[in-house]
Formats: sequence, C-alpha cells, structure tokens
Amino acid sequence: MFALKFHLSYQDQVCYDVWGHDTVRQIETYSAPAHMIEYMRSTFNHCGDPTSFERNILSRQGGAVIRAVHRDSSNFPHRWTPEVYGLFVANLYRQRAERVAYHARKAAQYGADWPALEPMRPVPVPLYFDMVTRRYETEPWFDLAMTLQAA
Repeated sequence: MFALKFHLSYQDQVCYDVWGHDTVRQIETYSAPAHMIEYMRSTFNHCGDPTSFERNILSRQGGAVIRAVHRDSSNFPHRWTPEVYGLFVANLYRQRAERVAYHARKAAQYGADWPALEPMRPVPVPLYFDMVTRRYETEPWFDLAMTLQAA
C-alpha cells in the first residue's frame, strides 16, 4: 500500500515520507505565500548567480519532486512516473477525506466554537530538476486533469 506520512514543513516545503513503494522514499511539495517568497529572497545566497533564485525557488512553486532510494547509480532519476503521481494524488484526496470527516466529528462535538474547515490546497504538479536548464520543470507527460480525483 502506498502511503504518505508527514515528515516536516519548512518555509515553502512540506516533506512526506513514502511507505509501500520500492524506489520513492520522500515527496517534497512546494508552495509559499508572497511574504514568505520575499523573506526567502532576502536570505537566499545567490553565489554570484542572479538567476539562481528564480531557477531554484520560484520554478518549483506549486509543484512536487520525489526523492528516490539510492541503491546504485542507475536508480537515481528523481523523475515521476504517471503511476506514482496517480498514487500521490489519490493519497492526497484520501487524506483530505479523512480531514473532512475529522472536522465534521469535531464540529458536531464543539458546535460554533470549532473553526471552519480550510479549503483544500491545489494539488502540486509533478516536477523534476532539469540539469540542462538548471531549473525545475514539469514532467512532459503531465496533464492538469490528472490532479482531479473522483470522490
């Protein structure tokens, strides 16, 4: 069974450990509000390259990358497959359904004192780091319809 377990959240990144897959060990999603982007820009070390912030931070916003198991050099692509992305999206929707059910139970228990449920965040698109362009790119096979899940 493919499952995600929350690992950490830092600045624009949320990292999940992956259970039940042979090669994928972590999935990192990236999204940040404007004030966090500006903070990150102010603390970013450009190392003399004025385009590095755009390539390394801005190009990954709204996306997700995978971290693979490093068994040998041939198993190091860090690229999504449609199957893994489908499992990831299905898992996000399953977690959302669990959150909605939890919220409904708590709202019934506490009534008006329980805060409103926040809307679901957009599903991240599958990204990989392109060594030629030196930036994050969307997987070529990706179609926006893949982010929609039937309930």
